[in-house]
Amino acid sequence: MAKCLNAEFSLPEHIIHYIQTFLTGKEAAQTTVLSKSWYSAWLTRPNLDFDQSDFNQIIFGDPKTNEFSIFSKKTLRRYQDSNLKIESFKLRIRGWERAGYALAYELIVKAIEIGATDIDFELCPATVTFSLPHGVLGSETLTRLSVKGCKIEDVKVRCSRLKSLILRQVWLEGDMIWGLLSSCPLIEDLVLPDCKCFTKVQNSPYNNYITTKRRMLALTPSFEIVKQYNLGSGELQKLKCLFLEKAKITTLFFSDFSSKFPCLKNLVVHYCFGYKDIQIYSPSLETISFAHKSVMKANFDVPNIRKFSFSGCRGLLPSLAFQKVSRKWESNISVCCQKPSYAWFFNLNKLLANFCSSTIYLSIDFQYGVRTVRSFDFTGETEVLPAVQNLTLHASHSVCYKHLDGIFWSCRPKFIILHWLPGLVEQANEGLLALLFMKLTGECVRRPLLYDLKEVKVVEEQHPLPEYERTICFQLKWEVESSIFF
Repeated sequence: MAKCLNAEFSLPEHIIHYIQTFLTGKEAAQTTVLSKSWYSAWLTRPNLDFDQSDFNQIIFGDPKTNEFSIFSKKTLRRYQDSNLKIESFKLRIRGWERAGYALAYELIVKAIEIGATDIDFELCPATVTFSLPHGVLGSETLTRLSVKGCKIEDVKVRCSRLKSLILRQVWLEGDMIWGLLSSCPLIEDLVLPDCKCFTKVQNSPYNNYITTKRRMLALTPSFEIVKQYNLGSGELQKLKCLFLEKAKITTLFFSDFSSKFPCLKNLVVHYCFGYKDIQIYSPSLETISFAHKSVMKANFDVPNIRKFSFSGCRGLLPSLAFQKVSRKWESNISVCCQKPSYAWFFNLNKLLANFCSSTIYLSIDFQYGVRTVRSFDFTGETEVLPAVQNLTLHASHSVCYKHLDGIFWSCRPKFIILHWLPGLVEQANEGLLALLFMKLTGECVRRPLLYDLKEVKVVEEQHPLPEYERTICFQLKWEVESSIFF
């Protein structure tokens, strides 16, 4: 219970500690001026956050005179001398200063010794010259590990209690990732964006740390890896969140998906390669996000899906089909249009038709350089006109009539939101707005595709935006209010 002592409103120390967990290290330090109780709580806080950028020194220099070095060492020494335990430890170091590597190594090792169960370490920019201390993966009490921008060597892993593993821009020696997964059966969150593997060369002139083979992380184990790490059907049974980016994945990875990941709720696969045609059956999945650079074909059987996202580029549209879905779910589709054509908008219509049972949010990026459109006519009617809740348009140049014809021939948007790029705001604003206004209000002769348009309103922005982020929103009402138009 809060007390009032000497005209000071005092909160219990554990409440102050809880509040400080939502603040950065610098912000938490600033709370010490509030009162003596806040200062005392800051001295014994169980969550330490050291960020080199919070200190004004640009060059690391001599550790004996470096403010960041003195402050961080003094803090950990106080915890050791007072026999205080810490729960989480965050450390941000500049990657281009090798003088700070020894300090980073020392701080991480001490944090493990003091009892940290949550380690968050980041080197920026990323560098392969720094190795994560071996003691981190040897900690039997570690429950969460987040590492960005360094190298992890092949060592014995003893993190049997680890539940969350986040590796960003990390180099792993050999097939170290499978050593981690086989030794950590309790992992629930696995995040692996932009990780690579390397091979260490002995007796090299670079302290045995030269990388001779940088390859993308492979998430489909070979027979040799399965045999070496004794991988079985029980691996990753508790996994709830899986985030993969720029990793090598074969179609085999998605086979028998529900058996491999029976508890998985969130799946993110961004810009991975090695697969094209996949099938995923999972009664546990609730959110799915795919981002792809090439043609993708997928079939989903996800009866409890709540949100599906897809982001494509290079003007390529995927082929996506859904067997079973939940009653209420939403889809976010983001695609690029480089060469507008009848075929492109026809494929867009087919793509959106597979999402008719969801609330559709569609984003189309008419990329820079798309100025002219080949002559084509949208003759005939599509079998299905999906209703799109929000249609967001990105254009570096004014969109022509053919773009709008293709859009209204493919779907029926309820809201159209327009964005413009910096430097072309006024030009695009005038051209696109005028074109869309004439198209929607019937002040042009090219209106046959909008025969069922009932009403158009301009919705003002709720919050002011910078000049280069300006948006205009049109609200459209159609004669038939339904998720599917025939």
